[in-house]
Amino acid sequence: MGRAKRILVIDDDPQICQAMETILGDNGYEVYAATDTVRGEALLQVQEMGGIVDFHTTVGRGTTFTLRFPLTKSE
Repeated sequence: MGRAKRILVIDDDPQICQAMETILGDNGYEVYAATDTVRGEALLQVQEMGGIVDFHTTVGRGTTFTLRFPLTKSE
């Protein structure tokens, strides 16, 4: 069995992060969550992600953030 794909969820509402962790986790993803782009960037420094889901954050703009971090290609 292959490894779960890692996905980063960023939203300033912890309840949204928790809900997405549950939904995506139940669908086979290894989910990491951050409540702002600063924390999201810190997670990306230590962990490769296969996807980024960015909703609304009060610290940093989501669209700018996702453009700065291209996704890695799976082997």
